[in-house]
Amino acid sequence: MCGNGGMKPRHADLLAADLDRDTLIKYLDRFMMFYIRTADKLTRTAPWLDNMEGGIDYLRSVIIDDKSV
Repeated sequence: MCGNGGMKPRHADLLAADLDRDTLIKYLDRFMMFYIRTADKLTRTAPWLDNMEGGIDYLRSVIIDDKSV
């Protein structure tokens, strides 16, 4: 999740692996809703995650563990 190409490339982080279709769709939906609610307009996902306190671990806790924001 949250990789970036262009002038400042960034490798994506692995959020989860070996997911069935329903779980994948649920995680993508949760990711998109969380991103829409917390990111400033026109902010790309890579800098959004880099600036997030807790980074990918916090994102996992929100999306996978259903932690409240």
